[in-house]
Amino acid sequence: TAHTADKKFIFNFHFFYSFPFYRKIPFFNFHFILSIISSISNKKGEFERKFPSSSVPAIPIGTFYLSSLTHFYQSKMGRIFLDHIGGSRLFSCASCDTILTNRSELISTRFTGATGRAFLFNRVVNLNYSDVQDRVMLTGRHMVRDVSCKNCDAKLGWVYEFALEEAQRYKEGRVILERALVTESDGIDEHMGDD
Repeated sequence: TAHTADKKFIFNFHFFYSFPFYRKIPFFNFHFILSIISSISNKKGEFERKFPSSSVPAIPIGTFYLSSLTHFYQSKMGRIFLDHIGGSRLFSCASCDTILTNRSELISTRFTGATGRAFLFNRVVNLNYSDVQDRVMLTGRHMVRDVSCKNCDAKLGWVYEFALEEAQRYKEGRVILERALVTESDGIDEHMGDD
């Protein structure tokens, strides 16, 4: 029956993960291997039902999404790992001071969010992502995800997944941080050793 097949798939997954060798596989390789196992098992979509979409962007791999796997993977881990992007001027979460990005990643300061002024960045780290939402904004219709701090879960802004208008496509994959929800501070000069 389908119920028995579901149990078998979950058992196989836990069995696979129980070996110490596989726990040491780097994050993305681990998920890639699981996607192959899922494809072979012909369990299309079952993993998504067992582990619903989490706060990580969904990237199609095999027959299921990385976001579902990441949700399961993070539920096994007790520690939050944060990235440090470096730079001489840093933007951090206003709630917990977790570093998010730096001034060199800033594209534009001419955006508006729910709290007022907002900045568009090329790259931002230490974020959680919501599910994709269809929103009509001042500049047109976009598919976006809300973003929040990976450390304290405070809302920070959104990321553009897709823009329907050609003129707005430059925003795809870029992140909006609302100015009222982040702080800017001095970082470390990356060229201190030069004479």
